[in-house]
Amino acid sequence: MATYWDLYWTLDADQRALVKRLTPAAFDGDAGTWALALAGVYEVEGDRRRAAAYGDSARAAFEQQ
Repeated sequence: MATYWDLYWTLDADQRALVKRLTPAAFDGDAGTWALALAGVYEVEGDRRRAAAYGDSARAAFEQQ
C-alpha cells in the first residue's frame, strides 16, 4: 500500500511504523522504491529532514537502475 499509487498518506501510525521497519528486501530488493516509500511516510509525518534524505537515496538508486 505504501507504494501503490503513492497511497502512503492513507496509512495510520501503526502502518507507517511498519513501513519504517522494512528493508529493501520487502520491496523485491528495489532500493529506490523502498526509499521513496519512506520519504513519503516521513513527509506525511512532517519530518522533512528524513523525507529529503530518503528522497535523495531514492534518486540515487533510480539513477543506478
